[in-house]
Amino acid sequence: MQHRHGRGSSCLVLKSTDTHPEGYQAVIGLETYLRKSLDPVLLDLVKLRASQINECAFCVDMHATDLDVVPREVVNTG
Repeated sequence: MQHRHGRGSSCLVLKSTDTHPEGYQAVIGLETYLRKSLDPVLLDLVKLRASQINECAFCVDMHATDLDVVPREVVNTG
């Protein structure tokens, strides 16, 4: 599945390791490291901010939901 960012770049929502297995493993490795190193709420905030920077409404909504906040409130604060 693929969706578009505001800047015209694409964001891939990976459903399997078949597409790019090495890249997928690298992302999983980073996620594993960060989960051990950061407070869970801070990690969710980092993901949310990255999604805002990428202007990806789909990802902002997903990560805002993880934080139990309304995406519109998050987007309008900055």
